[in-house]
Amino acid sequence: MPLKLDFASSRLSPEALSKTPMTFCDLEAKQALSAIIDLIIIETGDPAARRAWQRNQLANVLKFASERSAFWRKRIGARRIKDVELSALPVLRRDEVREQVLSEGSLVRQQDTLRASKHMSSGSTGSPVEFFVTDMNTRYNQVRMLTQYLMEGRDLSRNRTRIRLFKYEEVKAAGVDPRKGFTVTTTNDWLNSLGRLFASGRNKTINYWHPNHAALLEELSKHDIGYLISLPSFVESLLSGGVDFLKANGTEVFMPLGEGISEDLRQKFDAAGIPIRASYSCEELGRLGAECATMPGYYHAAH
Repeated sequence: MPLKLDFASSRLSPEALSKTPMTFCDLEAKQALSAIIDLIIIETGDPAARRAWQRNQLANVLKFASERSAFWRKRIGARRIKDVELSALPVLRRDEVREQVLSEGSLVRQQDTLRASKHMSSGSTGSPVEFFVTDMNTRYNQVRMLTQYLMEGRDLSRNRTRIRLFKYEEVKAAGVDPRKGFTVTTTNDWLNSLGRLFASGRNKTINYWHPNHAALLEELSKHDIGYLISLPSFVESLLSGGVDFLKANGTEVFMPLGEGISEDLRQKFDAAGIPIRASYSCEELGRLGAECATMPGYYHAAH
């Protein structure tokens, strides 16, 4: 099938094209777009090439771990790393993750090019677990999020609205207004480095803790909502059974996070003409799968 790649329907930033002699696009934006194209090739390209890439990357991870960790040398055993299949490794339990973190700490060293920092699971499927992530986790999650928009041909110039539940320890630090029960942060760009290439919509993040629903609906009506990201149960309680408000205020797509969405709520969004694109993810990695645009309830794996 011939490759078709054009940006005729995309709004470019006024600064998208370089002013430097013998160059085309802004370098930082071009690097971001290059990473997105990498992921599209991996996820939609030839399965044999993808499997070879996955085998090589698994071998890289296991080689790194075996060189720096007694814990992992024991788990991998005497097998040749290039012959190890992921399914042949023993399942890693929560208590074993805690053991490795406490006994060895991060395997990324100070002289490495990547920085490591502590992170933790949400505890939604059991007790929270601390572990380490690197800058590559952040970069991957940013790029993978934008990749999904481009693969589905979404308009990047639309606004993006994220409604997020405050963690308990964050509430006092943020100084939540008790009369409203939420905070609002707004920026003019949600595309990160890609915003130097494409025109971006407004980015609004609402962090809530026992919110005043009337005040929150007023806040949402100030600008087109665009791409709405939220817990579906919160949207259901906020709208008291109807989604006409979202349609009237420019909701392009609803992207539920953190929990499943009920069939009743799906039907209400469908009746209002608002598509739903759920995703499945984990704190350790990020996006694992994205809901199919043509078969709701089925997911494409993020390979």
